[in-house]
Amino acid sequence: MKTVATKAAHELGVYDMSGNVWEWCEEWFNEGKRSMRGGASLSPLTYQCVVWYGGAFYPAFRGDGMGFRLARNAE
Repeated sequence: MKTVATKAAHELGVYDMSGNVWEWCEEWFNEGKRSMRGGASLSPLTYQCVVWYGGAFYPAFRGDGMGFRLARNAE
């Protein structure tokens, strides 16, 4: 089992947001593509594992390092 909350929470009170999996986001682009952000442990370059790094992919695109995050406030 992975230990969580080992780093400080961000301003919304959520822990461990970077480097887990690429996360699908609400953003949509003109070409019918959707945004993914955050990088994954499988990402080859360190700078890809930050929250602001991302790209646009068609919703049918699949990969081992992709997912979504279920989050709740710790309060």
